[in-house]
Amino acid sequence: MRRMINEISSRLPLWGLVFTAVAALAWPAAAQQERFSTLILAPDPGEVVPQTTELISLSFADPDRVLNVGSVRLLVDQIDRTAEATVNGDVLVWVPQIPLRQGVHSIVITMRARDGSGLPAVSWSFISGAPPEGVSLEALGVREEKRGLPSWALLQGNVTFEGMMTNVGGDGADLQREAPYTGKAWLNARGRLGGSWRYSANTHLNSYESHIRQPINRFRFNLRSNWLTLTVGDVNPRIHELILWGRRVRGWSLDLRGGIVNLSVVSGKSRRAVAAHLYSDDPTRVFRRGTFAQDLFAIRPYFGSGRGLQFGITFMKARDDTTSIQFLRTELDPADSSSSTVLAVPDPKDNLVIGLDMSLRAFRGKLSLSYNNAFSLYANDISGGPLTKQELDDLMEEQGYDPIELPLGLEGPEDLADLFIINESMIPIDPRGMTNFAQQVRGTLQIGGHTIGARWRNVGGSYNTLGYYSLQKDRSGLRVQDTFRLLDNRLGVTVGWEKYNDNLDDTKPATTGTSALTLDLSWQTDINAPGFALGYRTYGRYNDLETATEGGVDEDTGTYSAGAFIPVNMIGGLNSRLSFNYTSVGREDALNPLTGTNNTYYLIGLNNRLEGRPTEFSVMYGLNTSELTGYDVETTFNRLLIKGRHAVTNSLAGTADITMTTASSPESAGVLGLDYSKWEMTGGAEYYWAPTSFATLRAGFVTYTDDRREGVDTSQLVVRLRITQVF
Repeated sequence: MRRMINEISSRLPLWGLVFTAVAALAWPAAAQQERFSTLILAPDPGEVVPQTTELISLSFADPDRVLNVGSVRLLVDQIDRTAEATVNGDVLVWVPQIPLRQGVHSIVITMRARDGSGLPAVSWSFISGAPPEGVSLEALGVREEKRGLPSWALLQGNVTFEGMMTNVGGDGADLQREAPYTGKAWLNARGRLGGSWRYSANTHLNSYESHIRQPINRFRFNLRSNWLTLTVGDVNPRIHELILWGRRVRGWSLDLRGGIVNLSVVSGKSRRAVAAHLYSDDPTRVFRRGTFAQDLFAIRPYFGSGRGLQFGITFMKARDDTTSIQFLRTELDPADSSSSTVLAVPDPKDNLVIGLDMSLRAFRGKLSLSYNNAFSLYANDISGGPLTKQELDDLMEEQGYDPIELPLGLEGPEDLADLFIINESMIPIDPRGMTNFAQQVRGTLQIGGHTIGARWRNVGGSYNTLGYYSLQKDRSGLRVQDTFRLLDNRLGVTVGWEKYNDNLDDTKPATTGTSALTLDLSWQTDINAPGFALGYRTYGRYNDLETATEGGVDEDTGTYSAGAFIPVNMIGGLNSRLSFNYTSVGREDALNPLTGTNNTYYLIGLNNRLEGRPTEFSVMYGLNTSELTGYDVETTFNRLLIKGRHAVTNSLAGTADITMTTASSPESAGVLGLDYSKWEMTGGAEYYWAPTSFATLRAGFVTYTDDRREGVDTSQLVVRLRITQVF
């Protein structure tokens, strides 16, 4: 089915993106959510963290992209800090704008899947500064040392193994077998060595790991103290918001904190070498493109503790290892005299980035300001090595630039080859124009119950960094947001505005601008009372080109949302929670009417729990109508979920899950429409043979029937076993 969706989308470029998004919303995520998990990166539960060095970080293991990133909410001591946090890639990070008070702090992170269903919340506590008197560290997850055992032997953590079997039948079995049903294992352990020294180890293994793909397995070992953090394995460093921010590096990182003088270092492989291959029966075609291994090194000395003024210098170098795989080309087609060969590996890159950062906290942390800038050199193809001095001068003259005089008495680009390879693929070809410069100003002010945040960012069109792939370049603009509470903290308000534009180097036919306005309201008197939320967002994208064929856009998108959750006690002892959600998204473009869309989502759910009894169940129904207005095609998706759990004894519980999904389009939609139904029915058991040891077994079947297309019907038997040991 996924292959079919991708093929339809690729053949219909005008609306393929819309179709793919709608199909993804409709595709049941119950099985995918089983693969979603989280990992606490910092601080560890119960960890004692020095004041002013606090950082909250959570990693999302989300191979199927189940998570709705916009739904992630961060509560610190029951205060919503979501607006101050960042989610880049698969990691959430929050650095307090105001130093936290000394004592115990609670963290709660909630999130939802893309289909609106809930994902398990993550909560833990840690201590800032010295533990206050009367606080039980054991209650926070820290075991007290026991007589006769060294402190390093008092491990805490868990280990989980999961295996799966599947049997697929039907005409579409070959399509379904493409899905990776794999075995997995997790190991999380932590402990204390004495004093402020702590260690932790985290491992995630997946049998889908292969040398022909980028790493899926994750390994990490941490050693921490008040003045040092050493991490070995897979690290996701965040040392500069414009240079290195969340990139996975397999190697090591070091952070030395000396108060006034500090140092951060990262070194390792940011990409694995994958050899290219041609089709064995047709060497004129590429079977798999290769990938060069990529080495990354970054260092940031910084000065200041962060309580007041802090200043840092960041240097990062990333280069593809041209010796890690062979340069492979296809063969000439003997039946086509005009054919040419194709290189089966990408052009190897070289990247050098240098940047400054400064931050200031004043008025007891109520005012926070920061400034970052970065300058990059990027070689798009280093396979030919560096130019000679004469070749560089000739290239500058050919491009209409003055000759470049190298600093420090260097004679030619060959003298800089260890640092950076200068050749005709360098972007920009002449860095003196500063189109490869990026800068950012960020500020936060807390005043009168308001938390006002603003960010101005300008990233040149020729700026490139291999340490932050998702950074949008050729973009400049301002974002402002204000978060505050009214009416004795019952009403929460968030107002935001942003405006950006591209074409900073004036190389495009027109400048395209975007603007957005958001307003979110939430109401709740206390944690056990009903809650309500309203949201509004308007987004525009526009330029001064007159027709869509020239690249003109005049697009407006409006989003309206409303939600409510209401505690309901229908029967004595039955605690229920009723939830409603409504979202409407409409987009229109005066220059390209075929791209207009209208999407409406309704979601209603009822969660029930019998007080004092071992039974809980929930029912959820969702309806989505998706209309492509330019083609007058509307598709309706329905989804029903029923989940239940009953504890037979203190150590044994039974579970049941039923999911039904349907999609239908009118006959006028033709081959573009959908008409399918999918049933997932599973039952299982949870068995606890000890308070810290349990196993979960689930088995059931999945059927897929398509009345619009032939050859895709399937029936599937799935068995999954998961064993967990907490220690």
